[in-house]
Amino acid sequence: MIAAGIDLGTAYARIALLRNGTVELVRFADGTRRFPSVISLSSDTVRTGSAALSRATTHPGQTVRAIKRLLGRSTDDPVVTTLASRLPYTLQTAPPGVRLLRLGDQLYEVEELAASLLADVLELAIQQCGERPASVVLTAPAWYGPAQRAALGDVAQRADAGPVLILSEAACSAMSLLTMRRTIGSLPSLTLVQRGPPHRSWKLDLEECARFPR
Repeated sequence: MIAAGIDLGTAYARIALLRNGTVELVRFADGTRRFPSVISLSSDTVRTGSAALSRATTHPGQTVRAIKRLLGRSTDDPVVTTLASRLPYTLQTAPPGVRLLRLGDQLYEVEELAASLLADVLELAIQQCGERPASVVLTAPAWYGPAQRAALGDVAQRADAGPVLILSEAACSAMSLLTMRRTIGSLPSLTLVQRGPPHRSWKLDLEECARFPR
């Protein structure tokens, strides 16, 4: 049985596979272990990763970067308002609160485009390991609220990712250190810093983290 952990990052996506007690990062077609979090559209074709990144300069109005920042946000959100002034495409809202990107002459739901990215990352992992992961963990930024986490869950469902558990990046880091403690000895607490913006920090009690849901 294989489990997968996916970080659908702002700039790059990464995926790790747990197989026979060993964790390995998936290596993509370009030889790296990171997949550009970029989506580009032309006619009816959706490109992701390096294929989309190569169109970012020539077709900026049809190419989306950092879509993770738009998940679960309304068009009047201060973050979206700030981003909108720099984006080569427009963001609008349709009832009941569906967020749409206008790329060229077409409208796309934010979650729809993010699902295309996640589905391609997962498919490349399946090709590498030869089978579909039995379970998937998706990491969420610590600043994600209920609306963002719900939107990420919607993305996973649209991408047909199967059973998915969404965990904060801070929780994932703490769980990793719980495993490391077997080797490095006692480590009662950990301070995690988000370099931001916004800049935040958390002090985690690792004994308490041991009771996080897995």
